[in-house]
Amino acid sequence: MSSVRQQSEIRPPDARRVAPIGGESSGSRTLLRALDEQLFTTGPWLAIDAANVAVKGVRPATLPQALSLIGQGRVASVVGTLREDVVGVDIDSPTFAGDILSTLQSFCTARGLWHLTRPSGGADGRAHLLLVPAVHRADFEDLVERLRRELGRKADPRTGRPARPLSRAHLDVRTQLRPLSAPHRCKPTPALDEDVLAEALASLPAHLQTLSPRLRESRTASAVSSSASSPADRRSPRAAARSTGLLEPLVPLPRPRRDLPPAWAAYLREGRSAATAAGVDRSPTTRSTIEYDATRQLVLAGYNAQQAWDLITTAHPTAFVKARSNGQRWWWNEWNRRVSEADAWLAQQRSERTHRSTAGSTAHLAPTNLTDAADSADSADPAAEASARAAHEAITRAHVELEATWRSWPAQSRHTLRELMRYALDRMARCEATAVALPQRDVLLDTPIASRNTVATARDFLATRADLLRIETTPQRGESAGTGDVWSLPVRFTHPAEDTSPPPPASNSGGVGTFEPTRVPPPHAAPTPWRAALPLRRALGLPRVHLLEALHVGPTSRSVPDLAHAAGLISTALPTHDQERTVRGHLQYLSEHHLASVDAHGHWSPLDEDDASSTAAVLEQQGRRQQLSVRAVVEHERHEYRARFDADARRQRWLAERQQVLARQAKVDLSRQKAWWNELTSDARRERTVAAAAVFAVLSPAQQAARKRQLAVRRTRAGVVERDRWTAWWNGLSSDQREWRSIQRAWAYHRLPEHTQVELAGAWAEHRARWDLPRPRRVPAEHHDRSAPDVIDLRDGRHGAGSVADPLDGDVFAHLLAPAGAVVAARR
Repeated sequence: MSSVRQQSEIRPPDARRVAPIGGESSGSRTLLRALDEQLFTTGPWLAIDAANVAVKGVRPATLPQALSLIGQGRVASVVGTLREDVVGVDIDSPTFAGDILSTLQSFCTARGLWHLTRPSGGADGRAHLLLVPAVHRADFEDLVERLRRELGRKADPRTGRPARPLSRAHLDVRTQLRPLSAPHRCKPTPALDEDVLAEALASLPAHLQTLSPRLRESRTASAVSSSASSPADRRSPRAAARSTGLLEPLVPLPRPRRDLPPAWAAYLREGRSAATAAGVDRSPTTRSTIEYDATRQLVLAGYNAQQAWDLITTAHPTAFVKARSNGQRWWWNEWNRRVSEADAWLAQQRSERTHRSTAGSTAHLAPTNLTDAADSADSADPAAEASARAAHEAITRAHVELEATWRSWPAQSRHTLRELMRYALDRMARCEATAVALPQRDVLLDTPIASRNTVATARDFLATRADLLRIETTPQRGESAGTGDVWSLPVRFTHPAEDTSPPPPASNSGGVGTFEPTRVPPPHAAPTPWRAALPLRRALGLPRVHLLEALHVGPTSRSVPDLAHAAGLISTALPTHDQERTVRGHLQYLSEHHLASVDAHGHWSPLDEDDASSTAAVLEQQGRRQQLSVRAVVEHERHEYRARFDADARRQRWLAERQQVLARQAKVDLSRQKAWWNELTSDARRERTVAAAAVFAVLSPAQQAARKRQLAVRRTRAGVVERDRWTAWWNGLSSDQREWRSIQRAWAYHRLPEHTQVELAGAWAEHRARWDLPRPRRVPAEHHDRSAPDVIDLRDGRHGAGSVADPLDGDVFAHLLAPAGAVVAARR
């Protein structure tokens, strides 16, 4: 203990670090709140009473909510959790408080650690020390342990009294402490000097920044991403950053693709001078403003990030100069800002339209709206007016029975069943009909249900065991079989006076209950439920969505059991311990995202839309990403199905398959023909060749061209390249054979009438062009160089070194009389 006392005497405590007791000003409260935001996690906070006992059920999600509960009910103060890189020390030892503070402050000052001491307020000798230990955490905790051991009671060898160190109630390192802005639970709270607070607040960020990047990312992720991101995004701080759009571009909401306005199209095509001439360059002296406006136009035109960047990189050199010089990743920041602004406006407009359409489509749910809905129908058609009124009444009866029975359904699926039934009824209300065609993929697009198998299972339950629907299978074009069925209401809803069917049997194993369907029109219509936006509902999940709806629909403040029963999380009046813990977990999740708040009595209430919109933005963005993913899957499935049933696509597939069959058959035929030809004797081959040449010679030029085309197509299907085949045949002829063939065909060609010569020349030129055949020249014998290779170079179509031009184009008639083999055989 002597060494510790000497350390405290060498480094006395800083007098300015222990602030005097006095009144707390508004400036001091602001400084304290700012320090708490950096020293403590975002929540939840623990409410305690005057006896330092936690108030059951009161766990505010934010510090402002927690401070607002102090003084209400049993709540005397609140306790929060320090960030993982901040340490708190609770000192409660009137005898050694001075020595402990002196030693700990000397430890922090000697190592340059940020620290702040504040009197606890309970009594003399009680204080809290907050510090950022950085890499000295282990040494600091070891020092606290030694202080506890050395300042405790000494052993007495005469009486045999053992040594007893200070307990943790007197000195302890804590991760949970009362925040600086919260009062003591039962005694006046000493105020801290504003200069001390200002100095501590100014120096705290610099000390926090000295931590390693991985530790700071982990701290930030634990404070933000743990409650704001999906389970898939919690795997790493980097994934949390991606979820907020920091490392990759945001995906804008779906917009119809359109052309850019002429002024901005001219800016990309002709440069900044065109934008200035068109009057859209608001700040000609800066580069940023016009690029901001142009990026916004790309978002509004329906481009995604990659398409927009491709357009930027191919634009005029004077357009998007700053973006191209800084690179794509720098431009992503600007893109994300423009997407956020445009999506916020579009989401607000769509929300307003949705509220208006929902108000119109659910007007039938209130008894006074039945007349209004009927009056809004086509007054010129009494039959249509009566049909619309009957549909509204039937849908109202179905709503009332749904609300009366859905809590008795199986616990694991009752929220999905209710969501699906409400969606079907809303669709019927919009169509003013009791039977609508409802593809399963439409359900995936318009509800938080994520699986077609779930939709099918829930639909079958509603149609059979719950007896709330009738399903008629009518596959539609563009949907696979069974997904475009007609959903209709049973007769007891549409014509209750004519319904004579017995009630559905009760099922003890299914959990449906022994409820009796309503047989008469209800005396009061069901209340209109509050509905959250679809992206928020996707991100929350159906149990939390029902809990949030129960908060908005019911009384202003409701207890946990009441909320659990209203949301269908329990089927009895009181929840079990596990059920209550689950419900509180859901409520805590809503509170962390500023969608609900708890009072000092443990009752919960919803937050206003203005208060919740800013903090629920992360959840809505997550829900929009899920919506885009679902939409992409549905569009892909529908495209595949329609491609299978599209007439043009089916014909193209049939043609491709036909070509494959013909190619296989051509190979088989060619192989069979070669085998047959090889089995013939030489005399038989010669006879057949001469006969074939004679038959070919009597054909007209058009018939000869058609025959050559037919044979070439057949060989091509079998995998034979016509140019290679012809070149191999030509190079296989000797010089004498080529000379003889050229003279013979030139003589025969000049004996033909002039019009026949023209037809033959045109037919052979067309055949040579169609099959990419070379054009060889005859080499006269007297000029032929025996040493020069007389072959054709297929790479460029040129001949051997010894070839010269022949004024008589003998190859025009090369295939007139017979195929090459037939002519050679005849000559021999």
